Amino acid sequence: MTRRTTVITVTIISSFVLLVIVLLPGIATETGYASPNGGPEVEVVALQHWIYEQGYNYTVAENAITRLTPAERATLCSYRRLEPPTEPLPEHIRFRPAEERGRTEPLAESPVEQLPASYDAMALGYVTPVKNQGGCGSCWIFAATADLESDVLRDEGLAFDFSEQEVGDCNIWSSVGGYNFCEGGTGLMITNYFTKQGGAAETCHPYVAAHGTCRDCPVLRTVDNWRTITESNGESQVYQIKNAILRYGPVFATIYSGSAGFGGYNSGVYEYWGPEQPNHAVQIIGWNDSLPHTHGTGAWLIKNSWGTSWGALGPYPGCAWVAFGSANLGDDASAFVSYRNATDKLFYNDECGWMGYVMGCGEQTAYGAVRFIPSQALTLTAVEFWAIDTNMDYEIRIYGTVTAHPDYYIFSDQLGTTQTGTTGEWGYYSIPLETPVPLDAGDDVIIQIKFTTGRYGYPIPIDYYTESWLPPWSEVATFSGESYASCGGANYTKPYNPYSGEYYDVGIRARAELPNQPPRAFIDSITPNPAVQILDLITFSGNGTDADGIVVAYNWSSSLDGSLSIAESFAIPASNLSVGTHVISFQVQDDDGAWSSEALVNLTILPPPRVFDTGPGGYPSIAGTHSGTLRPNQSMLVSRLYTYPCPGSGGHAEYFHVYGNGLDMNATWDGYHDDWHTISFTEPFILQGGMTYNYELRTGSYPQIVYASSKTVAGGLITCSSFVDANGNAHVDQIPAIRLE
Repeated sequence: MTRRTTVITVTIISSFVLLVIVLLPGIATETGYASPNGGPEVEVVALQHWIYEQGYNYTVAENAITRLTPAERATLCSYRRLEPPTEPLPEHIRFRPAEERGRTEPLAESPVEQLPASYDAMALGYVTPVKNQGGCGSCWIFAATADLESDVLRDEGLAFDFSEQEVGDCNIWSSVGGYNFCEGGTGLMITNYFTKQGGAAETCHPYVAAHGTCRDCPVLRTVDNWRTITESNGESQVYQIKNAILRYGPVFATIYSGSAGFGGYNSGVYEYWGPEQPNHAVQIIGWNDSLPHTHGTGAWLIKNSWGTSWGALGPYPGCAWVAFGSANLGDDASAFVSYRNATDKLFYNDECGWMGYVMGCGEQTAYGAVRFIPSQALTLTAVEFWAIDTNMDYEIRIYGTVTAHPDYYIFSDQLGTTQTGTTGEWGYYSIPLETPVPLDAGDDVIIQIKFTTGRYGYPIPIDYYTESWLPPWSEVATFSGESYASCGGANYTKPYNPYSGEYYDVGIRARAELPNQPPRAFIDSITPNPAVQILDLITFSGNGTDADGIVVAYNWSSSLDGSLSIAESFAIPASNLSVGTHVISFQVQDDDGAWSSEALVNLTILPPPRVFDTGPGGYPSIAGTHSGTLRPNQSMLVSRLYTYPCPGSGGHAEYFHVYGNGLDMNATWDGYHDDWHTISFTEPFILQGGMTYNYELRTGSYPQIVYASSKTVAGGLITCSSFVDANGNAHVDQIPAIRLE
């Protein structure tokens, strides 16, 4: 049964619903709204009346969310925040909550001076289609994936559809710790994934809204810079969010979505003024300063991940207007600032990235370092790190030798030049090296960073967490043995927690450019397969990736027929290919002239269609209506019927009907022109070998007749159960002389 979607207006409300409303407490916030007993439609009617009583200007309607149980709705809202530690920490290690990272001065990274009164990234073509997270708490993945998709669309004009399922199954907590990503996550978790790995194609790992197995799909784009915009008071930081959208594009943000009004949102400017903290992640894609609401004017334009039945009549299906300052929208806002084509090698020891833990010596300056040993020749091009505070100073030095002493380590043989700078927002930074450093396989490379904050004594990011809802850190992360920390920058020790006996890795990474690598080719689909000649148009679709450049050429070939096409995707009739099984080869070429290895798929072209042929009949001849059965001994494609005529006559079939075993096809004669002995079906069909079908044939003029009640013919068996001739006489032994082909 299909449920009718109901949109309620304030003008017509049944007396029953009015009675329900009278029983509701008269309060000013939705926290006091009481859901009546009844189905979703009754609840929506009562809720809409309550919304209008408050003076709010938005509508609700029954949708996929309102039909869920309260527990199911709660599952969708699974954005989480970092938990402070419950156990004591040693003196040199701290947990840095987001509230302590809040800015005390204006944005450092080129704020936009003039902000427009309205902005709509969807209208500008910078937003990909609304998706549906299903019954899974994966909003944190969908909002971040939407952020990266918008970046690529804005910068390159390419509408990528990145795989949320790959992110959910391949992040370290899921792939190593067995965590079910549908139970929620944080912005730092998703950033760790996109900086370490990146976005893969949805076609490689389609979304199923449940925990599965990582497929290690080819990465199309990887993030190298991420910035935070707000912390826990983001609902009041309208200027910062607008400025970030104009500089970076649509942004990741969180909202409290647990109210009934948000779940049933259909149109207008949503508002909710309760105190609850955010529990859901969305994408802010614009704003309009002139939209009115009960607390003033101005609203954010958000893209949700609950499908298009939610907000069906909103600014865009699946999107909504949300009043500035309401529902805590804007907390934990962040943005991917830049990305790469997944062409480089990233070295890292911090497997879990940064989850809020830091170390230092109680002073504003401390030193962190990491060591890597490349397995092939490459060139170090950038140093990356987690900036744990705003406006941090950094000094980068790269060394080629580490010397171990009994209680400490020292670094020597500096490579390249010393590089300094200052961060803006806290976040993840990739600093291009002014002097790239070439390395050979087996070389030592030590990245040392001097971190200086303006107000905090623990500036070194470390890989550690204590979240009770995640698998234990010790079961997910493994200490590399190659992370170091120092108070003064001369003697280094490995980060250690004497309380737990655990060593921690430092959140410093290095990016390197690899020698030219050949591209990779992927066959997306070849359909239909197997293919039948004449009937089918075969479509070929492939793609390619290049780790150090772009794909510039394509080549398809067949083991039986040679070259097929030089297009990425194409279509040809099956009749153009030889009968038999082809090994289809697909290759791509990169901008360095290198060809990929072959991607191979078998394609079968079936033999030409068989015929079902009674052969010529005998005399005398008379028109009439034949009924009976036919059973082909092999499957065959049928597109037309030929009726054997008496020589020199106009013998023909006027109407033919074949049916049974799920088949029901007919053909009608269209007069004396062209080959009037043949009639064609509106579309080809297949008679399955060994199956019996009923037929009815009405003939005209002087067709030939096979005088038998049944006959084994070329291609099968045909019978006659009835023949009524033009004079009205009935027979049971006169089969029409026909050929199905």
